Parts: sequence; structure tokens; C-alpha cells
Amino acid sequence: MQRTPLVFLTILPLLLALDVQGDVRSEAVQVRLLPSATYPTAGKAFRGTFEISALTSGEISQLHLQGEGWSVDNLNAPDHYFASGTVPLQVQFQATPMFPEEPLILTLRFDGQEVISKLNLSKASLHSRIPSTALPPSGETNSPPLGPTSTRHITVHGRLAYQRNGVATIGAYGVSVTIYDEDITFDSVLGSGNTDSQGYYSIAFDWNDCLFCENPDIYVHFETDNSIVQVMSPLLLDYKWETGTTSDFTGTNLDKGTFYPSSDQGALHIFTNIVRAWHWLNDRGYTTPGVDVTWPSNVGGGAYYNPLTETIHLYDGEEWDEITAMHEFSHHWHNMFGTFSIPDYLDPHGGLFGHCMWCGENDLAAWEEGWADWLSDKMSRDLASPTCDDAENTAICSSSGPLTQCGSGGCPDGADNVKNYPYVTEGFVAALLRDIEDPGNELDVLSGGTLPDALSLNTAQILSVADQDAPTSISGFLSSFKARFPQYTNALWQTARNNSFEMDAVPPGAATQLHESTSTLLCISPGKGSTTFAWTRAADDWSGVDGYSILISTAEQLPDAVIDIGDVQDYSTSCLSSGDYVFNIRAHDRSGKWSTEFATLHFTARSSFYYTYTRRRHHFRGGLVFSLGGPDFPIQSEDRLLIEVFDVSGRLCRTFPDIPASPGEFTFEWDGMNDQGIKLPRGVYFARLSSALTGAHMTQRLVLVR
Repeated sequence: MQRTPLVFLTILPLLLALDVQGDVRSEAVQVRLLPSATYPTAGKAFRGTFEISALTSGEISQLHLQGEGWSVDNLNAPDHYFASGTVPLQVQFQATPMFPEEPLILTLRFDGQEVISKLNLSKASLHSRIPSTALPPSGETNSPPLGPTSTRHITVHGRLAYQRNGVATIGAYGVSVTIYDEDITFDSVLGSGNTDSQGYYSIAFDWNDCLFCENPDIYVHFETDNSIVQVMSPLLLDYKWETGTTSDFTGTNLDKGTFYPSSDQGALHIFTNIVRAWHWLNDRGYTTPGVDVTWPSNVGGGAYYNPLTETIHLYDGEEWDEITAMHEFSHHWHNMFGTFSIPDYLDPHGGLFGHCMWCGENDLAAWEEGWADWLSDKMSRDLASPTCDDAENTAICSSSGPLTQCGSGGCPDGADNVKNYPYVTEGFVAALLRDIEDPGNELDVLSGGTLPDALSLNTAQILSVADQDAPTSISGFLSSFKARFPQYTNALWQTARNNSFEMDAVPPGAATQLHESTSTLLCISPGKGSTTFAWTRAADDWSGVDGYSILISTAEQLPDAVIDIGDVQDYSTSCLSSGDYVFNIRAHDRSGKWSTEFATLHFTARSSFYYTYTRRRHHFRGGLVFSLGGPDFPIQSEDRLLIEVFDVSGRLCRTFPDIPASPGEFTFEWDGMNDQGIKLPRGVYFARLSSALTGAHMTQRLVLVR
């Protein structure tokens, strides 16, 4: 359930894959600024004229002038202009800068192809370009110039990287890369793209060589802006870096080497981690709308996310903390797909948006922050290897170090005993979400667990519930999870219980469909009988039944609160004297609650009838005689009989199914063999006769003598 971004924000096309090679451009248009007697000054209108020359005939249209920190007051440009290739088009403009050092960008279309030129008007841009630190390139192919009217296909490639804590070299991921041709006034865009996951870029373009044209003077411009994230300074300007210029390039393959910005490398680390987090979520089916990041922020007292403006604010010193950047981006995902509200924080340890991992606050604060704690932890676990020094210890990526309980100021509302506050404590929420998805099923004794967690799912179910059901508390999340994935109800309860959450609030119900089973055990004691009962498992809201209390009496009566049998669905009585009884059964669930209801069934215990017939040779002569149709063995019309022969251990040896039944005496003969035709050893056996329609049964004892 993706929430529509606020309408006052610019909606950009999402960058589904940043491992691109850049646009292919053919520069058939040249733009230059005509000489001016003044330079732009902040707050004052600047007037100028730029000249557009076409190398071939074609139509110029859709002229547009803009720039960060500039207000374009007037652009005197025609809607369409046919360039003959000999007479240039001159366009007057007026613009007022707030930041004169920022360039103006002129875009136009020439015969439908987009042409972009950057206009640098500051004194520094017009007189010199200060290069940043760069490693020497591996080599430049600077071939002899081609013919006077030929077209060169030029590829510019290299890498943008930075050092984390001065140790690990990391490629900047997804940074915007623009290849420029440096001119005195207008710097023409030759091609553009983005760095890949390791910081590499390769951008190709076409260059038209002509008789009186100069060769390109190529430099590379990097900027922390794409459709996923824009990292800005407190002045809301992108961070930008440029390589040195390769002048008068005559070749086709330009290797700019590895470029290390000389300042603001923390912006690249923030940018890279947000892009990684975006791709992690995108791989799981969630294309998260773009977000702006301000660093270092000058508002508040710590990192925070503003859901109204959909912006992340990080402070000086937080740029190298992957967990913090991903934590705030997790809030952004929640704002876009779930329901995000700014909690009323109660933690005395923080500032405006301060909160404590193990301090009790309220349901909303625990859910919002616990969600971000978990999601950032999960992403950092999965993405630790490329960004952290030690893939096995993500704490090295966090300036805050290991998580601890409340600080020296104590916890609010007497919450120092955090075991009593799982629903309002973000640490418990995060721990539970992790136990749902992580592969280990451990017993969390420190959090009050008495049973190990019982789930090892992935993130799909968790993200689905947060997206589709938009819960605002951990109890709401658990209820929605149960409703969406009922097959995990008992395991979810156990996993929550392992983290001190108790969702089971209702005692179990009574067992249903209680009946006397046709599988009656043999009772060898004379004058007694045994009966087997079966039922459907008692329903329970969360934890599930773990046992039953059984009472066999002469009246319906609530069994006591002692578990007699486990979570089974049948029970065989002991040998009972002939008579009428009541079978009573009461359920107990795993949360320790006894059912207030109980199931009952009236039954009659009948004694077994014993008959001995011996034979001196290999099988019985004559047979057993059963009396059918009387009170001891009622039958119905078209009834069918089943005879089963058991040994003294209760093992079934021989079956005689589907025997027609009629009232009167029934004689049974047996040859002493089992169902496989194998002769059985001498000894005691039992023949049980059962009715298919009435359920009546009778057992007789046999002695086989060989």
C-alpha cells in the first residue's frame, strides 16, 4: 500500500538500476556567452546574451534556463528557430542569483535531441578550475585526430571512491556523473550516467570533428543527487566535485582513474548507504519514493526523519554511522508504505526526538522506533560486507556501540524493570521482529523468555503486514500477522513469548466432536472392558492446547486442573467394570490457562466374553460361536461384520472384513495364519467381532496349540 508522496514535492522517475553506462549524445550545437562587463552579484539582477550555433541545419526549440540558487526573470527565446548552420541564434536573458558560484543550466532540443549546457558565471569559473585529489589514471588513449568531418565515439570511464575512517576504500554508489566539455563560458554536457555499486562509471558519447572545431576539454562532474536520494548541505545545495580537465583530447578512450574528493566525503557515505538500502527494499518488491537528506543538519539535537517534508536530517559525526542513516530511511519507507506518526517521546535522555532503546515510553513510540531499529539492523546485517570493516560485527559501523539499558538518569514510570514494559519499549519490539525472521531459534533468558522462538521466516511476511495492514503498535502488528498468516499462530505466540510479549488472553475452548472410537482395546481381565475415545482438538486464540485433564465418573463433572495427557486426540480408558459412565475432558493451553468449558460423553462399559477352543494339530476344528442380534451385540438390516485376530501384545494378525450379518448364532473359523499366509506360533490370541452400523463389538479368547 504505497502512499502517494506530498504534492508539493517534485516527483522524479525512479532509478530502477544505477549500473548504467550513460547517455549517448552527438553534439551538433555549440553555446557560448557573449562578453559582459560585469559578473553576477548575489541579490542583483544580471543581464546577458548567449549565442547558439548549429554545425548543421536543424530546428532549435524548447529552450529552458534554470539553476540552483538562481531566479530566472526573463528568457527572450523563440518557441522554434530553424538554424541554417551559418547564422547563430542570440538569446537575451535576465537572472538574479542568491549563490553566484552556482551554474546556470541551459537545455534545448535540436531536431528533437536534448542538448544540455552548463554556464559558469563566477570569476573563479571563468579564470580557473581548482582540481580535487585524484589518483593517476591507468592511461589515456590520445590518438591522432581523425579526418576533418569525421565523428568520434568517445568513452570516458573511471571510479569515484572515498575512505571510511581513513582505512576502508568504498566505491560511491549511484552518484550522478556528468561529462563536460570545458569552454570559456558555457560548458557543454557530453554525456551523463551514474556510478555502479562499486563506484565505477563508463559513459560514451559522439563528438563531431570539423575543420575549424576544437577538440574537447573533458572533465567529470559528480553530484549527490539521483531519483533515489539527494544529499544536501544546510544551504540545501547538492554536494559536488569535479576532476581536473583533460585538454584538447583527440582520442576515443579516456580513463580518468580513481577520484577521491578532497572534502565532504561523509556525504558520499550517506548517499551510498541510502542507495544500498533502497536497492535492498527494491529487491523485495518495494520501490521506495525518493528522499532528501540534509547533512550536517542544524535543527534539533540528533538524527530524525520529518514525515511532512519527507526528509532525513543527520548531524555532524553521524555521517559514518550506517545504522543511523538506514534507521531514518526505514522511517521513510514506513511513511511511504505503512502509517507513520511522530510519537510523543517520553524519554528523559534525549532531546526533541530523543528516545532510549530499553526505556518504556508508549505504544506508538515503541512501534515506530522499534520498527526502524529492526529494519536498519536487518539491512545492515545483509549489507555489512560491502560497507563495514568487519562483516561479522556491525557494531563497528555504529558510533553508538553496543546497545545498553537505560542510562544513569533511570527510566520513566519506574520502567527500570524493563521486563514489565515490552509493549512500550522499542528494544523488545525490534528483538521480536528479528526473532521472527532470523535463522536462530534461541531462548532469550535476559528478556524474560521461557520458550525459545519458533520462527525462522524471511522479511516478506513482516514487510507485507506493515505495508498492507499499517499497524500502529506491536500488538496491532501481531494481530494482523496472525490474521494474514494463521498457519504460524502457535509459533508466533511462542516467539513473542520468548520476548516477554503475552498475546494469549482467552482460555481455550472445549474439545469438539467427542465420540467413542471403534478401535476398542482388549481388556484381558474377566468382567471388565476398555473403551477408546476420540475428539477434535480444542480451539485456542494464540498459544494452542498442550494437554487435557480427564475425569471418568458417573456424572458430568469439571475435571481438575492437572494435566493427565498431552496434546493428543484420543484416549483409552483403563479396564472398567461393566456399567454406565461419563467421559469428561478439559483443555489446557500453553500460556497456562484452563478452559472453563469441558466436553462430556455418556458411555457403557461392557465386559469381554472369553471362550477357549483347543486343537491338537495345525488349526482350529469347528470354530467360535457368536450370538448376534441380542442386547450384547445389536445389529441392523444389511449390517456388515469385521473380525480381527490379535496376539497378546495387541498386534493385529489377521483381518476378515465385510462379512454379512444376520440375527442368530455366527460361527467363526480360523486356520491359524496371518494376512500374509504365514503360520503363527502357538499361544493365546483374541478374536474381536465388530458391527459396521451399530458399533457393537465383542471379543473372545483363543488358544492355538500346534
